[in-house]
Amino acid sequence: MNFENQSTLFNNNNRKGSKKMKTSISTKLFIFFFLLGSLLHISFALTTNEQMKEGITLAQKAYVSYDKETFQKAYDIFGNIYSADSTNLPALYNLTYVEYRFLEMGSRDKALFDKYVTQAVEHAEKISSAKSFASEGKTLLASILMMKITYNWAEAMTLSPRINALLGEAEVINPNNPRAYLIHGIMKLNTPAAFGGSVK
Repeated sequence: MNFENQSTLFNNNNRKGSKKMKTSISTKLFIFFFLLGSLLHISFALTTNEQMKEGITLAQKAYVSYDKETFQKAYDIFGNIYSADSTNLPALYNLTYVEYRFLEMGSRDKALFDKYVTQAVEHAEKISSAKSFASEGKTLLASILMMKITYNWAEAMTLSPRINALLGEAEVINPNNPRAYLIHGIMKLNTPAAFGGSVK
């Protein structure tokens, strides 16, 4: 084999080795970033779960003490989680639940009521359209609409039929949802008999 052939063979082998090295480096980089992404996802999920637990604990404490500031802390936590991931329905549900509690407090505070009522309805409608949260979402939406009636009785004529329909749908979707029956009972109790109300 002459020098020219040896040189060509060396160059070909060198190219093959270079290609293998590039492929190896690319593969290693892909694996590295895949693992890094997986670790970050797991870390984010764990952090989110911890934040959810903290928010739920705060909301429970706020409900017992009926404390606006504690509700606000819970609201901020759920809001941050939902802002980071708009597909997180548990965060949206809990966020909307706190908004509902603000509306309760807002029955004597117009500014507080007006601040949350529109977004509470929008959030509850979004939850009720999600299959996995349909029963709870419809129940929560009905509760929020009931608060609108409490604040302004003039809306009873238009909202009452919708509330009853939502609660009926919630009960059909999940016959074991106690909140749907509770809210439905409260609705009937506070509705005049002429409009379908009943003490039974």
